[in-house]
Formats: sequence, structure tokens, C-alpha cells
Amino acid sequence: MGAIGFLSRNAMAEPRDSSDDLAREFSLAEVIAGALAIDGRDPSTAVPAPQTPDVHSHLNSMGRDSAIEHVRKFLEWSVDLPYLNEDLFLRQCEDVMANKTQHQAAQSPTSLHVFNFYIACAIGISVSPTSTHLSFLSSSLHSAALGELPSILRTEPALEHIHCLIMLVIYSLFNSSGGSAWHLLGLAMKTSISLGLHREPDGHSTLRIAEDDRRRGLFWAVYSFDRMISLVMDRPVSIQDEDISVKVN
Repeated sequence: MGAIGFLSRNAMAEPRDSSDDLAREFSLAEVIAGALAIDGRDPSTAVPAPQTPDVHSHLNSMGRDSAIEHVRKFLEWSVDLPYLNEDLFLRQCEDVMANKTQHQAAQSPTSLHVFNFYIACAIGISVSPTSTHLSFLSSSLHSAALGELPSILRTEPALEHIHCLIMLVIYSLFNSSGGSAWHLLGLAMKTSISLGLHREPDGHSTLRIAEDDRRRGLFWAVYSFDRMISLVMDRPVSIQDEDISVKVN
């Protein structure tokens, strides 16, 4: 066995049963925190840990229409997210906005939906040339979104973890305070590979069609960002094309 005999399941970072899930999720949170702490302008320096602000007053002052307009700006930009159901995403964001500002939602939104609303609104502000005066609000919304991550990593399936990483990558492309897009994307790709998203399911797969399509969409979204950022930064890609068998949606 040689040196391989010293490798434990923890070292492989791929738990084989549910008893290991909690440890994996905590380690993922720590790795994400590490990537977020890297200054996007200078990887040799770190940025201060973000504080989770109270964004409710900002949302109230901004109003529902303005907040949802920022989400729409994000959706207009997000052409590289083939897995995203835009109508459903927008409805969920509207429910979160109603809950956070007017407490009108029938039930409290999930941490994932809150994360989506905050980060989409933050990205929408960042991509709009007419919203530069709202940069502080964008940063506050990003920090508030990060506050939802621990709950998401504990309660949501791994596919949603990849989605969250993609959203953080997008934000970091427009804001150096959002951490290192390179490191966040590397984590998204490695998570995708560990879940086998780069491989086409075999004929015996028990995956439903909708889940199968979502897996494909998530992988190709990560792949697209990987190729784009690798080209811009003149760095190697995270996975070679010959190692990919999954079909394009």
C-alpha cells in the first residue's frame, strides 16, 4: 500500500456515509471563508472578515420596486446560468422582499432564498452603471448573504452549494471585496467533479430528468466561468475537455 495506506477518508474529503456529512460541510464553510478573505486585487493580502449588517432599513428605504429591479438586472446579465429558472427565482426574491420589509409572506423564506435575494440584488447593483452610488449597499447585501451560508451548507443539498459558489464568483468579478474569483471558482469546480457532474449519468441512473438537467446546467455554468477566468488570468483550466462526458443541455 505504501504511502496510500496513510490516507484516511477525511483526507479524501469525500464522505461515504451520512456520519461524515457534518464534518465535510464545516470544512467547506471554512474553505469558502478562506477564499472570501483573499483580496481580489492582491492575492497576497487579506481583506477583513465581513460583518453581517442589518439590511432591513436599507431595503425599506429602497422600496420593493427598486430592489426587484436590481434582481432583474442580475437576471438580464446571467446568460451563463442555464440551470436557473428565472421566473421562479424572481418570485422567490419577491417573497423574501415582502417578508423582510412588510412581513407579508405566508411563511419565513429559507436561507437559500434569502441568500439568492441578497446576492442577486448585490450583483444587480454592481452590474448597473447607474448604481455606483449604491456600492455600500451592494457590499452590505453581500455580507448579509454570507450570513446565510452556514445554514445553507447544513440543510441544502450539495448542488445548491455549487449554485451559491457560482453566485459568489459572479459578485467577486465586479467587487474586489468579494474575495478571489479564482479560488471560489476552483472550489466550485472541485465540488462539481467530486459529485460527478462532469460525467454523463449511465443508463442505470435513478436521477429524475429535472435533477439531471440541473446537474448538467450547473456543471456547464462552472465550466464557462472556468474557461473565461482562466483565459483572462492566463492560468490553466481546472478540468480538461477529454475528462468531460456530460452532455450540453
